[in-house]
Amino acid sequence: MAGRRPWGNSETGRGGHDSVSCAVVDITVSNADIPSAWKRATVFPIYKGGNRSVGTNYRPVSLTLLVCKQMEYVIAGYLRQVWDTNLIEMTNKMQLCSTIYYSIVP
Repeated sequence: MAGRRPWGNSETGRGGHDSVSCAVVDITVSNADIPSAWKRATVFPIYKGGNRSVGTNYRPVSLTLLVCKQMEYVIAGYLRQVWDTNLIEMTNKMQLCSTIYYSIVP
């Protein structure tokens, strides 16, 4: 996967994302910096039930920018892909080691 961008090709728009989103992700990853506006969230208390005057009866919900959510989605997908690939390779190696061990041990 080295050299391959998991979010697609920003020049052609391929990879399941539009070219503008890909360009934004490209710029952010190239600069290795997330814009400060993306780090801000508006937090709203959502009532869960019970006495409304007790703070623990509310749960916080944070609203962030859509572009930040899109980037989280892309990164999570890439990490899942890497995890699945490594898990399959690790399982295959363990099965090979097990086969070799039991063929040697009487």
